[in-house]
Amino acid sequence: GHIDLSSTPDVVGHIRSLSPAGDGAKLILCTAPYSKDISSILPAVGRNGTVTLVSAATDGNIEVANLLLNMKRATLRGWSCGGGYETDECIRFSTLAGK
Repeated sequence: GHIDLSSTPDVVGHIRSLSPAGDGAKLILCTAPYSKDISSILPAVGRNGTVTLVSAATDGNIEVANLLLNMKRATLRGWSCGGGYETDECIRFSTLAGK
């Protein structure tokens, strides 16, 4: 399902509560446009899970705990589809929608 960061105070806890084992999501498709928001959602990935970034945070670096990825055997990847126009549209949507 879709989770709005601005309306859910504990996003990581909410995502973990939705997973059967309570350990996190198998897939997080992240459209958040800000590095702080992206960094805050990464701990919600579950064991053998994947976080796919489809937006480009241009406000700073994303902080990733190496231990988080190693212990959960999780994958973090970026995904860019289409050309420059499509990327601009995705970033514009993410920014306007605040997601």
